[in-house]
Amino acid sequence: MSRSDAAIPDGIQFIKDAPRFISREIAYRVLENPRSITLSAATGISASAARILAGYHGSISFRGLTELPVAVAHALVEHQGNLYLRGVKRLTPAAAQALAQHPGPLHLDGLKHLPVATARALAEHYGTLYLDGLTRLGAAAGTALARHHGPLYLDNLTYLTESVARMLAERRQKLFIDGMSGTLDDAQQALANDEPELNLNPVTRITVPVALALARHRGELHLNGLTYITAATARALARQKGKLYVTGLTRQSAGVVRELATHQGPVFLAPRCRY
Repeated sequence: MSRSDAAIPDGIQFIKDAPRFISREIAYRVLENPRSITLSAATGISASAARILAGYHGSISFRGLTELPVAVAHALVEHQGNLYLRGVKRLTPAAAQALAQHPGPLHLDGLKHLPVATARALAEHYGTLYLDGLTRLGAAAGTALARHHGPLYLDNLTYLTESVARMLAERRQKLFIDGMSGTLDDAQQALANDEPELNLNPVTRITVPVALALARHRGELHLNGLTYITAATARALARQKGKLYVTGLTRQSAGVVRELATHQGPVFLAPRCRY
């Protein structure tokens, strides 16, 4: 499901035909009627305006801001809901440290690079953290980010070293990595240690050794991208002791179904799976 700004039903959304700068006066007008002013073209905001908007009880999206001054970051901490800062391309460690105090979901999908100091600061955040703009994660930044206290989204991560994967796997919070595709490698296998939820839906095929590695995962395991597996692979996956999602299997042999039936937890197949 897309998490685009358009999907925010009741939030303050800053879309086109907007002022270039958000002043106190504009902020007060927005609070009076959130749907009366569109502010997406705004590339700047005062700290006092940010403090006013932070009092809004709902989602706030600043799509036009590409940088976030520390004073503005401190002001936005008072906000309680989803905070969308997807336009921000660069985040200083000081601004990240301020944002880490935000109690709600934090969306920073505009970041393409994550310096170690910034990662270390964001790791202090206790809410859901979205970093879907990252495609690579260095060892030092990954080590720092692994200490993040809440659910972590890295949906566009296409490359991950095995060492970083193992560090992320030690987390006890949900981890979503949807960008990896193709056959699982050693780095992705290392994630099998992550307890709550392991989402590997883009994977289209797995080998028996990989299935055995994934079977070590003790939480939810999502492999909905698989459309076909062998009975040996099914036997290996059946060793997993959590919820197993393989809803992409639409046509399987009786042997595969028989092996999956030995799984010790719930198994979710396609509603029209035929065998």
